[in-house]
Amino acid sequence: DVLEAENDAVFLATGTWTAMSAGITGEESPSVWHAIHFLEQVARGEPTHIGQKVVVIGGGNAAVDSARTALRLGCEVTIAYRRERQDMPAIAEEVTDAEAEGVRLQFLVAPQRVVTDKRGRVTGIELMRTKLGDYALDGRRRPMSTSEKIIVPCDNIILAIGERPDAEPLRRLGIHVRENDTAAADWVTFETNRPRVFAGGDLVT
Repeated sequence: DVLEAENDAVFLATGTWTAMSAGITGEESPSVWHAIHFLEQVARGEPTHIGQKVVVIGGGNAAVDSARTALRLGCEVTIAYRRERQDMPAIAEEVTDAEAEGVRLQFLVAPQRVVTDKRGRVTGIELMRTKLGDYALDGRRRPMSTSEKIIVPCDNIILAIGERPDAEPLRRLGIHVRENDTAAADWVTFETNRPRVFAGGDLVT
């Protein structure tokens, strides 16, 4: 409100920084990290006690960044991705460099549940093998589940499956948001339903 009163316009570009949930059993374990939180903690110089074997779920830049960071902390790291290598949204050069550093890549698998022992400690992650079906609107083929499951042993799991905007501040400001929590700005002018308040970047797209 203060910014709006003191300026001709306000532009919101807060990005997407709220970690998305995988919706799998055991995700609430303290040994299951979200990539954005893991990377932030490392950047702050705070200890992670990440363990020896780490599985990173995802195929984007956050997944690759998390994998290479964990590797440099002395971990054995596997990236598990539900599509094929050429479908990874991460920068191709980064993927190649990660593999050269020692990160293992496992394709056509999707997370099913976190495996724990009797004490509740993470011992692995159950993955469902996938196969690619019809093409989606983004030009990539949709991953489809099969009946085959495998368990990959690990101490910690890092989820890098995407982020969403934090929509609550927008709602408090009376700004309309879409079902996926993005700001409902005009696609041409980028103005929101609140006059002189605009939005762009990941907050909109």
